[in-house]
Amino acid sequence: MEGEVSTELSPTVHHAIAFVYIVLALVSFLLNSIILLTFYMDHSLLFPANMLVLSIAISDWLMGVVVNPMGGAANVSGGGSFDEASCTFYAFVCTFLGLGTMLHHAAFAVDRYLAISRPMEAQYNSGRILAVIGALWAFAFTWSVFPLLGWSAYVAEAGDIACSLRWQSTRSEDTAYIICLFVFFYFGPLVLILYCYTLVFLNMRYMTRNAEKLWGANAAATLETIQAS
Repeated sequence: MEGEVSTELSPTVHHAIAFVYIVLALVSFLLNSIILLTFYMDHSLLFPANMLVLSIAISDWLMGVVVNPMGGAANVSGGGSFDEASCTFYAFVCTFLGLGTMLHHAAFAVDRYLAISRPMEAQYNSGRILAVIGALWAFAFTWSVFPLLGWSAYVAEAGDIACSLRWQSTRSEDTAYIICLFVFFYFGPLVLILYCYTLVFLNMRYMTRNAEKLWGANAAATLETIQAS
């Protein structure tokens, strides 16, 4: 496959990597299945803010039942089970879910900031939050499709331990694609997450101190403010 780096790994290394994949698959499947079952059994949890959590859980569940088992199976067989089609499929799904999840965490941080700092702006209905979730996945899907259309590519990693983007390439178009992913799906969301949670912390501290000044540190109203924040 184009862009593949030929690096032989011992069967022991492949089996160790397969074990890690299997553990990740089991943990992801079990924990996220519990979350999904909880949402299914208690529909009162399906208020707008929690829909972001549900979307993340679905993404992580798919990683556990699709991506990680494929990686484990490939390494059990010494990396030989990845042909071009399965390699592309594995890398595409992994990239799509990873990019989308990162955007969701940024959106959740914004939601928490609005809920604490600007509660009136955080009053939105299910239709609006579903539109936001759809836009996040659509944006992630668009950037995941580009390698299928010729901008970068999905190739085997060194040693055939997995498949991913052609991130080791020195070609300018491949470098430009990786830089765009870094900006849109890592650096940008990370800055937004840090910014929002910093403001949440500062607002919580302000509200707590203000409540202590008004009612005293041990007053019921102060304790309610601390619990609410």
